Amino acid sequence: MTLLSRFKVSSIVSSVCAVYLMSIAYIGKAAALPLSLPGSEFESSLGRTPKQELSSETTGLKLAQGLDRPAETAKVSTYSKEDLKEITAGYIRSRKYWEGIQFFNKELASQNEKNLSLLLARGQIYFACSAYRKALKDFNAAVSLDKDSSEAWLRIAIAQCRKSDMVAASSTFKHLAEIIPKERADSEIAALTARGFLELGMTEAAKHFLSQLLSEERTNSNLDPSSEAGTTTSAPSERTTASKDSTAKILQSGTNEAVSSNPELLYLYAQSLASSNEGNKALELLNKALSKNSNSFECLIARAKIYLQLGKSQEAKEDAQKALELNSRSAMANYYLAQALFNLDDIAEARKAINECIRLAGNKIFFEALALSAQIALKQGDLARSATDGAASLKLSLNGRGLGPLPDRKVTVPDLVAGQMPSSVMTPHFTLYGDIEESRLNYYAEISEAFINFADRNLIKVKGNFPRSIFIFRDKPTSRAFLQQKLGFYNKVQGVYLAGPNAVVTFDGVGIEILFHELMHTVLGEYKQLDFWAEEGIPTIFDQLWGYPKSTEESNSLFLILGLPEVWVPKYMGGKERVSLHLKDIVTDAKHANAEHEYEQRQVALFLIKHGKLKQFLKLVEANNKKGYNYFIEAVFEKRLDNLSVSFSQYMKELSSKTDKLKALPASQFFANKSEFEKFYSSSSSTASLFGTSFGP
Repeated sequence: MTLLSRFKVSSIVSSVCAVYLMSIAYIGKAAALPLSLPGSEFESSLGRTPKQELSSETTGLKLAQGLDRPAETAKVSTYSKEDLKEITAGYIRSRKYWEGIQFFNKELASQNEKNLSLLLARGQIYFACSAYRKALKDFNAAVSLDKDSSEAWLRIAIAQCRKSDMVAASSTFKHLAEIIPKERADSEIAALTARGFLELGMTEAAKHFLSQLLSEERTNSNLDPSSEAGTTTSAPSERTTASKDSTAKILQSGTNEAVSSNPELLYLYAQSLASSNEGNKALELLNKALSKNSNSFECLIARAKIYLQLGKSQEAKEDAQKALELNSRSAMANYYLAQALFNLDDIAEARKAINECIRLAGNKIFFEALALSAQIALKQGDLARSATDGAASLKLSLNGRGLGPLPDRKVTVPDLVAGQMPSSVMTPHFTLYGDIEESRLNYYAEISEAFINFADRNLIKVKGNFPRSIFIFRDKPTSRAFLQQKLGFYNKVQGVYLAGPNAVVTFDGVGIEILFHELMHTVLGEYKQLDFWAEEGIPTIFDQLWGYPKSTEESNSLFLILGLPEVWVPKYMGGKERVSLHLKDIVTDAKHANAEHEYEQRQVALFLIKHGKLKQFLKLVEANNKKGYNYFIEAVFEKRLDNLSVSFSQYMKELSSKTDKLKALPASQFFANKSEFEKFYSSSSSTASLFGTSFGP
């Protein structure tokens, strides 16, 4: 495998659109529920992690203390359910996934995996880092302990949605709808179930569920002696029957009596009614919900839509404007405002609003917006735009991309990146995903973790965003298809580090040196002051290596022989020979995020290793200390480039004169253990000693 076949583009894609991997933990009371906040569909949990640093003075990650109590040493049996939720939220909030999993593993082992709250807690952490299959295993185990646990069933439904298994999710939501009315269910769980129905287009199921739920709520309220000033002396069964009959009439008539104290349930029930063309009843429920919460963005949007349907454009305009005051980046609110303004014959302002709607919607534009834009253009006399937008609207309508019943999907949005991954493994610093056997993925997990410890102890302090993600696929075509279809990356590479989503992507069997090269990018990417040549030049030192995994009493690490030159192929440098390379040109011509000259830049990294200066160079980078020079490479030698270039040219000539010995060097090899490595090295030590330098514990 040639170096050219593995053209690196890691930092070139630092501006790549961050792919979405859903983040699912509310803080506070709702911290344990797996929801995504509005707009999170376009956010990446890979690039949203907090800053955490690994120090060479420690054996592992210095994680920020995100818990309010020392949960690591606590016994779960001493905590209430709410306390346990708080502990779980602390792990998720601080991205301490590995520590959280280890903590709950220990507690579950002590209870023979028979604690429902612990299973739900561990499943939430798996869910938080997109390990949905592991999360589902825990949630299903929780259900086996309590088949009527609405929380466990809800988590199953949402995890199924993330995996794009909407058929299974629909069935699970239906089962939830049967369980919840039997108990005084958590209103949040009930609301999420209703949202699930509406987001899946199951309007009748949502309406029936909410009608039954609100009826039960009214019944329970009437049965509660403290709910009203006066009480009746009739028998409980008579009171129950009468209350249910009364509530049913209220729901059927759509009057504004207090059928619920929860404005969100009122809003969702109104949406289900509106979707069934029961606008007047829906309007009354929305008025009631807004009387309880006048700043509900969702209620205002929903009421603006109904006002438009009822021909009340001025009222719709006012609601849309207030909704935009609450959320100025809502494409839907701008659409309803534009529609109201168009109906009021304020064409100029309608154009501004619909333009803003189209801009905010981006590639998720709905056909109604383009249809309205076409109508506005026609009134403005812009026939060309009217025709263009009208045609685009027709095309989108054929694909079914219209306005949904809710302004934001919070429950059923699938994870298009990690949702389909059959295997996942977590370590203190990485979450690995792949379509390979989990045992094989475990191998890559151990090696990647060992590399981070190696880099931190032997090269430069490791800091930045953790956990980082690694995707490893079964073959090259699958890896490239994933990069193109899921991440929008089209370069043909063997391995790549994408700075935007904070992820490495490669495939099984590609060669350990490629994985190490990309992992080094994840380390150096945190040092923005780095000389531009070193962005690619330093990672290339792993392109030729010999080594094996080596553990110490403190941590797993590596032993590597680095600094091995390759047999130079001039065509990779535009026809230049080694002796034609000039250090000053390589350093000063290098550009940020440009991997086109990594082959020449590798020679500079070899030059550092040859003179025993690599560690010193990286320590200066770490301290951001150029000692008054323009470049770190000048600082480490304490010479200007003009003077240093002489030594570099001599080294290039030396390598050129030893081409035969370079050809005799074995290819990169990474062995399973020290014994195998020593057998290999003893047969090559005479040649290797001319070039290689050992790094490691």
